[in-house]
Amino acid sequence: WEIGERAAGKWQIWEDDGDTVVTTFMSTGNVGIGTTTPGSILHLLAPTNTNAELKVCTDDNEISRLGLYEDAAGTTHGAFMQYRGESSDKLEIGSINAGTDTVHLSFTDTGVATFTENVFCSRTLAIGTTSITSGIGLEVVGKQLLRTSNGVADLYLGNYATANYFRFHTNNSNTYFDAHCGKYS
Repeated sequence: WEIGERAAGKWQIWEDDGDTVVTTFMSTGNVGIGTTTPGSILHLLAPTNTNAELKVCTDDNEISRLGLYEDAAGTTHGAFMQYRGESSDKLEIGSINAGTDTVHLSFTDTGVATFTENVFCSRTLAIGTTSITSGIGLEVVGKQLLRTSNGVADLYLGNYATANYFRFHTNNSNTYFDAHCGKYS
């Protein structure tokens, strides 16, 4: 292996037998692994026909984490993606606000996805299907269960805030349908 300035503004590590450049350090501060022309602070390029992977590992039962931060005036903001290798084995995606982590989405190794925050969708949200009907905001295929943790549920169609709605309600002992409609003109 050799290390040196092979071109102006480029410090490189290369194999002396094949003259293959492995890593490039630019005078701009960019670093390239697998490329001699890094276009960003860290530029990784896998060889042809090879999958690129940035591998972050820890010991068993620890957290492997990729954090993206903006650190301004002593307050840290950003986002993270982390894998918990403990007994829960889950991938978590979240945000960082003033240095506090909040998990928004979690995937378990059994395929369960959990949203811990509100979900906003500007297009169609489809559950149980990959075939989306044009113009529909929510499309659910299969049986649906709407309930709180104690089994009580309300399904409102209309505007709950202005009391203009149809409601289907169950409270474990009674099930009923009622309507609160505004004036007809």
